Amino acid sequence: MQKIALGLLFVLISSVLGCYSSITRTGYTKNDLRTDLSPCPDIIIKKNASFLEDEATVVGKIKAGDTGFSFVCSEKYVLGTFRNDACGLGADIVNITMEKQPDFWSTCYRAKADLLRCNDKKFLAQIKSDPQYTPELINERSIKTTVLNAVGVGLAGGVAAGALGAGVAVAMASPAIFADQSVSEWRVPAMADLGDDSEWRKENAELYLTARADFNGDGVEETARLLINDKENKVGLFVTLESDKKRPSLLLESINDKKVMQNMAIRVAPADRYKTACGKGYRPCKTDEPLEIQINYPAIDLFQYKSGSSFFIWNGKDNFTRVRMSD
Repeated sequence: MQKIALGLLFVLISSVLGCYSSITRTGYTKNDLRTDLSPCPDIIIKKNASFLEDEATVVGKIKAGDTGFSFVCSEKYVLGTFRNDACGLGADIVNITMEKQPDFWSTCYRAKADLLRCNDKKFLAQIKSDPQYTPELINERSIKTTVLNAVGVGLAGGVAAGALGAGVAVAMASPAIFADQSVSEWRVPAMADLGDDSEWRKENAELYLTARADFNGDGVEETARLLINDKENKVGLFVTLESDKKRPSLLLESINDKKVMQNMAIRVAPADRYKTACGKGYRPCKTDEPLEIQINYPAIDLFQYKSGSSFFIWNGKDNFTRVRMSD
């Protein structure tokens, strides 16, 4: 029995190391990416397009594969990574040279692409993304990947729980936070936790359970997640700080009664200027409460479906500040 348990533990650790798509970069490294060029909302996505040398120059190549344990590997995630790298290299076009949708062999979207910088801006103005790469169609295809992987993770977590106990099952369900003891009693939500009326979640490839962006301006993508604590009957909002090894995860909000998970959600709020809840007239502003806020980095938007919303904004030092945006 002990050997079986150790074997399962090896599988769990392997999944921890390989939860995301494997990314291979050619001609550049992640350290070469410039953060001062972001965001780049106009990066064009083409498939097997041909360009003359005087029209566009390849500045790098990128490949996304399946580690064998990947489950954060939807088309939206992969193309988002391709776009971010193109932006960081000052490229204008992501030219897909190979892609495979999830199939019998893998539940991941796999692709290769050339990242091209356009030499003629007038020529660039005439180019558009291929019609199959609209955000709506990418989301639609990605939802299928997310659901398939959520089911797979849930089944694997259940098997592991039988051999090693509930604590390790949580690690299997949420590999990115396996090593952080502060979240050892929390788990990712299962489909049953989302309730029967969850069609609205399909608008988002992550089902509004995960949000990814550089929330603190350190040049590294952070991950925010909604997790559940069965023992304390709570829903928690955690953010993983990739560059802070001393405290890899922060609990930003804890809400009593895990049933609220049916309506709770998170998403990325882009850097911009926003009116707060009192600025919108929902209620009188308190003495120290602003009418508007300017955020310089993306924020975590914690919201309740068809109800209130709060932004969690990096305070520039060591934590996040909560600002109510609607009631």
